[in-house]
Amino acid sequence: MISSVPLRQYAVLKATPELLRIYPRALVSARSLARPEKRGRPRSQEVPDIQLFADNLLKKLGAPAQLAKTIKVESTPSFAAVPEIEGLDPRELQRLPDPDELIIGYGFADETSLRQFRDLVQAKLGVALDEEGNAFLGISADPGGTTQDHFDPTAPDRIVVGDRRRARDLLGADALKAAGLDGRSVNVVIIDEGLDKTLIPAANWGGGWPVVDASGMVHLPGMTTPGTHAGMIARNVLDLAPKALIYDVPLLPPRISNVPLFIGEADGVWRTVVQTIRLLRQLPRWSGPWVLVNAWGIFDRRSELPNLGDYTENPNHAFNRTVGATVAQDGLDVVFAAGNCGQFDPSPRCGEHDRGPGHSIYGANSHPMVLTLGAVLADEMWLGYSSEGPGQRRLSLAKPDLCAPSNFCETRDANMLNSGTSAACAIAAGTVAALRTRWSGAAVPPLALKVLLTLTARRPRGGGWSRRLGYGILDAKAAVRALQSQFP
Repeated sequence: MISSVPLRQYAVLKATPELLRIYPRALVSARSLARPEKRGRPRSQEVPDIQLFADNLLKKLGAPAQLAKTIKVESTPSFAAVPEIEGLDPRELQRLPDPDELIIGYGFADETSLRQFRDLVQAKLGVALDEEGNAFLGISADPGGTTQDHFDPTAPDRIVVGDRRRARDLLGADALKAAGLDGRSVNVVIIDEGLDKTLIPAANWGGGWPVVDASGMVHLPGMTTPGTHAGMIARNVLDLAPKALIYDVPLLPPRISNVPLFIGEADGVWRTVVQTIRLLRQLPRWSGPWVLVNAWGIFDRRSELPNLGDYTENPNHAFNRTVGATVAQDGLDVVFAAGNCGQFDPSPRCGEHDRGPGHSIYGANSHPMVLTLGAVLADEMWLGYSSEGPGQRRLSLAKPDLCAPSNFCETRDANMLNSGTSAACAIAAGTVAALRTRWSGAAVPPLALKVLLTLTARRPRGGGWSRRLGYGILDAKAAVRALQSQFP
């Protein structure tokens, strides 16, 4: 059966010396990536090497020869991002260890081949296939993701109620400034389409991770123009945490690109970012808190094959496990947008069955470890495009966690809009960054801060959790008071 959607899976493999030797790696410096003669040739090894390796593994799995003809290596994202951090001695990067696991993204000619491949891999998970010890450690669906909508002139999210001043009033944002919570020494990583560095104050620019996408194109941090979506994220973060350092991970292709984001690529890049942060935290300049902002998600689950829910409802999916470990083991704050597939004004990109109550917050956006944001107007009215709970039963039903203001313009520029659950996500991330100025993850772990934010939220329609507002509207003023009381 030939499908009209991408037939993708990604496998997690043991990082044996043999695989590490041939696995394609991005170049080691953004400056070298920026050289015109390097564009289009960003890898040190050719894909045929890894394809031959993958074909040999298929044989060792006992796959029929005909099956190999229907399977192709589509991506090798484990080294697709390389750190380019402002002020970091490049020699420090030599301390980055090789990962224990590597990812290979596969494409399939038909769904039958995909299912046969999964069955073969699952039967041999964790079993060494040869004397080198090569082994599959996991196999996961690889659906496509994208940024949350905003600034669509035909969409209802053009409706604007109030300006930034009014949004700040709803949030109680002035309490952050009054308490001296400005994001100093806090690092905020924006995982998005990419930023335009010229729009970020020099004092706030921390660098980022150049990303090589599946087509071989190099996306440099700070070099995306116009960088509108990520720019909106940064603008809202810095409004609440004006001293925070901003880092760019241009993971998602700009909308002019025909290359989609797949979850396998997100997993590979995310692992590199977290591994780098582990190194940076050992150095005084970067030893402060880290916040990861994600205003993207799954809109349409048709590419989630062979089983609906393999990523979007499954806590054991490789990427969901990666995200959970980022919070539980590495102690990083992770914020996601709920999505723009609400019942009344869903994005046109939302799948026919992927909208409305219980059917619009999926995958990592529904992960119990992350803070998930829906959107309200500055007058507290829920926005009809904001994805609605409950979340996924095997992840977290209580999603969204909170809502924050959206659909407001800038106070001095009525044409500059902040909209979508993306804006709400950014406001929450900025609030977290501001609070982390004083209360580190060691003092108040990410899950404890998440619970505190839900307990102090404004509940305009009574107590408890609701599918539209979560536990209520983010209240920075109340959160500051609670932290001052409980953690003086």
